[in-house]
Amino acid sequence: MSLRQIASVEIHSLINELQPKIVGGFVKKFYDLGDGAFKLGFHKEGKSTTVYCKLLQTFNETRLTENAGEPTQFAMGIRKRIEGCKVKSLGQHGTDRIIILEIFSDGGIRKLIIEMFGKGNMVLIDPNGIIELCHSSISFKDREIRPRAEYRFPKSDALDIWGTSESIILESIEPAIGKAKAMSELSRTIDVGPLYLENLFNLAGINPKGMITDERGAESLAKVISAFAVESNTPDPRIYRSESTTDYAILPIKKYEEQGMEITRFESVSEMFDALHSTERSSVSNVEGEKRIAELMANIKKQEELVIRLKSDAETYRKAGTILMTKMDEVNSLIGYMAQNRRATLDEIRSTFKGLRIKGLDLKNKTITIEVELE
Repeated sequence: MSLRQIASVEIHSLINELQPKIVGGFVKKFYDLGDGAFKLGFHKEGKSTTVYCKLLQTFNETRLTENAGEPTQFAMGIRKRIEGCKVKSLGQHGTDRIIILEIFSDGGIRKLIIEMFGKGNMVLIDPNGIIELCHSSISFKDREIRPRAEYRFPKSDALDIWGTSESIILESIEPAIGKAKAMSELSRTIDVGPLYLENLFNLAGINPKGMITDERGAESLAKVISAFAVESNTPDPRIYRSESTTDYAILPIKKYEEQGMEITRFESVSEMFDALHSTERSSVSNVEGEKRIAELMANIKKQEELVIRLKSDAETYRKAGTILMTKMDEVNSLIGYMAQNRRATLDEIRSTFKGLRIKGLDLKNKTITIEVELE
């Protein structure tokens, strides 16, 4: 299963989940699992938290544990500098796909920076802002990632939607009014990820492939973006599946909901990412990890069975409604009869309306039960 890259809003949600469990605690473990995957262990107030990091994909709390093999030079360098050190903060660089872990260490504060864009990277910065270690040395047009170089964040025009007002969001949208590809135009400014930006256009009633025609459209979009910023702080994570598509989101996606895709919901964003990556992390070595995979797979199966059952129920109700519509004249007559005869008995209405299969009468709650025989 090929997964899309993690979106900045998903990083935002994962950081919100992890902050209470990590910040103020201590770094206890660091493993390089290979292929751009890492495992970090933290300990705070008697509790341990393990974080699985896969470049471009995820940075989530996990209960899965795999064998790390022999430590790489990069892993040994990280351990030497930050293991046993206290975590000062965990955050995100604006709305960029950049995670920043600040750590108290000898000589000041080091930063472990995880870049979730391009080819992905993990970089350790010394207290003076100089790169000590990097997973990959890469040269860009305006910056360079290599040991002993000064670390610079990439240039970004993205608006911090979590730290600004609806009016400021509107100001950033207005230049796109009347332009042919408005969504593409705004993707640099409203950098929440293509899936979510498309969804925001749909919620605002604007064609994602079209244009924002007027100020009213811009105001509508600004309103849903502002609401989205608030809602993303209380995510409702789910995995969507169809015969041809598997995707995931931290909040409902309108087009997937309308397509009737199968939905598996999770209590946390970390649990969702654990389920997404459980197959590739097949070298689980401990009982707890195996138990976790079994729980995740059972949850997915249960949700799939529920979807099948709901589809079956919906078809049953549709057939019943169709049959009942053919008897609406009698039903309406029954309603009129009961309005005139409020103390009628079940036997009386059965004898009067023989064309209806009346199963029950509840005068107290003013309900009559009619049975419909499906063909």
